[in-house]
Amino acid sequence: MGDVLVMLVRGEFEADPRATMLPPRAAHEPPPRRVMEVMTREPVTVTETTDVTRVIDLMVGKRVKSLPVVRDERVVGMVSRRDLMATLARPDEELRSAVVEALREHYPFGLSWDVTVRDGVAELSGPPHEHADHIADLLAGTVPGIVRVKHLRRGP
Repeated sequence: MGDVLVMLVRGEFEADPRATMLPPRAAHEPPPRRVMEVMTREPVTVTETTDVTRVIDLMVGKRVKSLPVVRDERVVGMVSRRDLMATLARPDEELRSAVVEALREHYPFGLSWDVTVRDGVAELSGPPHEHADHIADLLAGTVPGIVRVKHLRRGP
């Protein structure tokens, strides 16, 4: 997770000199008055179900700080670098609590796992149970800020 945050915060988002430069205009041309005169003609968009890692890849690859979110070709929101950082920059203990809660909701009276989180990587350990292990891995992976899930088996 640390690498993702570093990528979002600095290295990949160095100042773009084009952001403050305007193309030279003839002295007799008026400044732009409408958005259509300065907007990006082929914007990169995402949907509400786009994976967060894909959003990060797009932001880094396209060197943009925000992306429109569309549903059926209609803009329904925006996702920004700040939004992602707020989600990803959660302390490990907070992430651990969220993973434990997600597991408890699905298995309130049965299976249990020991959960540790370090740098956004969740490690689940518990008695082997193939079906439950798979579901637990998926549940842990849905917690915003968890970047990877490892499953360690304990017992026979």
